[in-house]
Amino acid sequence: MDYIMFTAWNIILLVAAIIIYSGCRRSYSIYFFERDAKKIVFLENEIAIAVPIVASVMLIILHYSLKLSSNNNMDEKMAGKKRFELRASSISRQLVKKMPTKLDSISESAVANKNEEEIENVDEAVPSDETHRESSSPETALLRRSSILSDDEIAIERKRSEIYKKIVKVFFFPSVDEVVTVMQCPSIGISKHSVLVILGRLIAIHIPLWLGVIAVQITLVEIFDSKFYHIFYYHHPKMKQLSIVIAILLGIFHEIKWTWFVNDVLGIATSYVIIARTETASYFAGFLFLLGMISFDIFWFYCVDLFSLVTKHPRSPVMLTIPLGKNRRPAGISTVDIIVPGIFLNIVLKFAEMYDIAVFILSFYACIFGLFVTELVTLFRQKSTPAIVIPGIFAILVSLLSADNSLDLWRFGIKY
Repeated sequence: MDYIMFTAWNIILLVAAIIIYSGCRRSYSIYFFERDAKKIVFLENEIAIAVPIVASVMLIILHYSLKLSSNNNMDEKMAGKKRFELRASSISRQLVKKMPTKLDSISESAVANKNEEEIENVDEAVPSDETHRESSSPETALLRRSSILSDDEIAIERKRSEIYKKIVKVFFFPSVDEVVTVMQCPSIGISKHSVLVILGRLIAIHIPLWLGVIAVQITLVEIFDSKFYHIFYYHHPKMKQLSIVIAILLGIFHEIKWTWFVNDVLGIATSYVIIARTETASYFAGFLFLLGMISFDIFWFYCVDLFSLVTKHPRSPVMLTIPLGKNRRPAGISTVDIIVPGIFLNIVLKFAEMYDIAVFILSFYACIFGLFVTELVTLFRQKSTPAIVIPGIFAILVSLLSADNSLDLWRFGIKY
């Protein structure tokens, strides 16, 4: 077993447990004490059934948006490579233009130097050996000179071959198609593609990011209200403004430079706010909601695999991740896997506070144990596993079995 991955998974599991528990407790206090001041979303039976369908549509949009963004990044990298090749080819063309004149000057200077040396050698040989000069014929002198010139030509050819070898290392002419692709003027098709890329990034990255910023602002206000009550009471507007400034600065920083830590902070705040402000109108509605999301998880994971890109994308807004290095896959969990059990446990908590407190405690631990079992399955299989299925089944079974009368739980509902 990979113990580093196991430790990272347990940290994520602890964070998920804190989010679910604190979100459920906050939902309870908002419903009973702050319902008039806070906005709450109630899910009836019909809406609970429709949520998995809406989530499927959002998953499809998110999948294709992230895919479009990834393809655009690949196109930008390819365009950068082609620009580099064109720049290198232009440099090589300039070298080619300069090489003939340089080679001609080399050959002319070499021949001239050799001729001068030959003339000097002949002049020196005249006084020293007159008998040899008389015996030598003009044809012999011509043959000697031609042999000397042929050696010079061989030396020049060697220099030329060395220069051409250097040119080949830099000289790679792009094809006509590549030149047309890079230097192509923007047309209507390209403008449509750029619009789709912008919309894809907006839907997949920027809108979830700024929704997370709003969630951070709401969470900061609640932290100031609960932990710094006296300061918050006397400086209420300033504390709200401070939370807005902090949240906006966090969002701007994340837009400029993506970091996994800020992405996790936004995901934690989003999960907490959704759990705290989303209620099912009855236990039966919660059962339908959880059963529908279990089916959603199984279908989009095994039947039609759309989770692969959404969960593995480096800037996916729906993932809480802990990176483990370049050679390791990061440990992570989807925020949906935290939100769905949390919304179901909201209604269980209200029933437990009215009738039997043990129902919520046992259901909560069953849900966390289900996440732990999912973690173990993922580590042993070395493959991703749907993380709503096991916790959801455990939460439903334990909530029904731990209640004194399960019919009371089936009939339980809240007013709104």
